[in-house]
Amino acid sequence: MQPPSILHFWFEELTAKQHFVKDTALNETIRTRFGDLLSAAARCELFAWRATARGRLAEIIVLDQFSRNVYRDTPRAFAQDALALEPCCHPPRHGLDAHESAPAPTRGLARWRLARPFAACV
Repeated sequence: MQPPSILHFWFEELTAKQHFVKDTALNETIRTRFGDLLSAAARCELFAWRATARGRLAEIIVLDQFSRNVYRDTPRAFAQDALALEPCCHPPRHGLDAHESAPAPTRGLARWRLARPFAACV
């Protein structure tokens, strides 16, 4: 699985409202479709994705949001927070912001998503 699949799921298959609600069916969908990828991300196996803005954004979504869905109501939901911060702190050097690579109607959400892991720090 590659970053475009993550971004398509998050920004095009889901509504913005679905990003913030408890939904057992959605949690199971994410677990089924992306659980193995989340495990790989938690083992730091997606670092190559950080070479592009879209890759960074996809890794942040996997680590910051998918972990909350897959491990809902358990301490594991927050176990990847430190890993999710890293790609936010060091943007790609080629100058493309991740939000610019998101589909036009969702750029604001992408911008917010890039900063979202910092909310867990306060």
